[in-house]
Amino acid sequence: MSFVMSLIAVLAVGVVVSTTGVAAQGAAESGQGGTEDGLGWVRLQVVPHGGAAPLTSAVDWQILTFARDATGRRQLVAETKNAQPELALPEGFYLAQAQTRDALVKHTIEVAAGRSYSYTLDMNAGAVAVSAVRGRGGPSVRETVDWQVFKASDTAFSKPVTTRQAADGRFLLRQGRYVILARQGPWRGRANVEVRAGNERRLTVELN
Repeated sequence: MSFVMSLIAVLAVGVVVSTTGVAAQGAAESGQGGTEDGLGWVRLQVVPHGGAAPLTSAVDWQILTFARDATGRRQLVAETKNAQPELALPEGFYLAQAQTRDALVKHTIEVAAGRSYSYTLDMNAGAVAVSAVRGRGGPSVRETVDWQVFKASDTAFSKPVTTRQAADGRFLLRQGRYVILARQGPWRGRANVEVRAGNERRLTVELN
């Protein structure tokens, strides 16, 4: 049986251990076998910020080898679009990545043969709801706007964090400083925003 996409329903119980950006819950021996074939069981979920409910949709997961190969790259072990996957993996260390439309979070996880674990990754994110107007005090834009979000440190605007094409929208972004660019026909707009985990801001961008 291929371990890559094995989905096994496992309930992890035990002591909660907190580390940076992740809460890991490790179970005692599961009694489900797996020691002979070297498999352990991992249950994954992601929360937008501390104290929030886990996301139940629109999460792309990738499990990568922790060690890099001769080219300096990590190898893909498993991937799934299940927001809260349960995977059987060989014993070892891995890099787990959770990607939503607007943000990526990653953390190292450990798997031991015959044991089950539950990992919750914290995106440390806040929300920004955006809309546009034409000029100061002008009418709201109802047509499609091209939105681009960049990290404030990306002064060349070379790699957008996320994009959207809509009259308005809502971005779930990791805590930090960003620049939001808006374009609609010949009109252009720009706004700087600071995102704080667990907070939501409303931002109106002037197009000139």
